[in-house]
Amino acid sequence: MTNDDDRLVMVLLLALGAVFLLPAMVLRWAHSATGWLLSHHVLVGAEHAMVVIPGAGAGLDGRRLVVVLLLVPAAYWVGRRVVRVVTVVLLVGVLGRRAVRRADR
Repeated sequence: MTNDDDRLVMVLLLALGAVFLLPAMVLRWAHSATGWLLSHHVLVGAEHAMVVIPGAGAGLDGRRLVVVLLLVPAAYWVGRRVVRVVTVVLLVGVLGRRAVRRADR
């Protein structure tokens, strides 16, 4: 086998591992995350929920649904602001360094 054959076999093994192992890991993580959210009263059981999360057996009642509907847009807005500020700071830093380098020449 050549190096190219070895690489192809390695890529195929990684792809097969991702196909079979990744979904199992995600399902296990989702199950443990749902249990944690239920035990900490972030979610309620499906029998008390107004909105049920598919496959979780849990969901949101009216009070929690209102909180989610208020927090998600607020978090999105804050996240966009942070990205803008970081972008401006990085651009000013890069452009400022270029200006200093030009002045030093």
